[in-house]
Amino acid sequence: MKPLPLIAASAVIALLLVAPAFATTYTVTVSTNQSSYSGTEPVTVSGTVSPAPGASQAISLTVTNPGGQTYPIPPVSVDPTTGAFGAVFNTGGNFYTSGGQYTVTANFQGATASTTFSYSPATTPTGGGLTPQQYKDLTGNLTQIEASLATLQSEVATLNKDLAGNMSTLSTAVSSLSSSISSLSSSVTSLQTTATSISNAVSQLSSNLQTISSQVSTAATNAQNAANSVGTTQTYVLVVAVLAAITLVLELAILVRKLS
Repeated sequence: MKPLPLIAASAVIALLLVAPAFATTYTVTVSTNQSSYSGTEPVTVSGTVSPAPGASQAISLTVTNPGGQTYPIPPVSVDPTTGAFGAVFNTGGNFYTSGGQYTVTANFQGATASTTFSYSPATTPTGGGLTPQQYKDLTGNLTQIEASLATLQSEVATLNKDLAGNMSTLSTAVSSLSSSISSLSSSVTSLQTTATSISNAVSQLSSNLQTISSQVSTAATNAQNAANSVGTTQTYVLVVAVLAAITLVLELAILVRKLS
């Protein structure tokens, strides 16, 4: 009969030799959300590990370009219950300088899967243009500009709100001013009517003065004519008187000669 320690050691060795035959075999799937990309479009990778690993573990992802260069993607956690995983990475930059087929490979504890996608670099403008890095930098600047624009839009919205409140106050003031202008317009109209009446009265007075002036002129002419008539009559009487006196003197002279 074998000693108990020897039996236990034999059992442990047997378990170690048999264990690899019962190790879990995983199956991995991987895919991308599009079959082709260009410029700096982001690539979304998703897949599953079956069976689900149970404990939280990570799967390694790599991208291989047409030139054979491999670019590692940061490890991605696998859902311990469903076995699902996902990641997003950007294209563009020095690794994506040439167009063609790119391969995404997923590796989880020796189980691998891969998928491919086609990529086209951003078109370089005629007469020069930007390098991929410059284009990436420009994209980053555009992102900052977009953030600044968002802030500006928020400030404009606040300004519009304040302006709306001010517009209400301004509208009330304008309404009051319009009422005052309407009242002033009525006063001006009344004043214009009064001025018209005065103008008509002045015109009538001027006409009456012209009539009186004409009448006075006529009266003066008549008076002058009367005066002329009086002067002529006085001269005639004087002449007659002188002639009568001469006649009387002659008769007296004749009488004196007869008496002498």
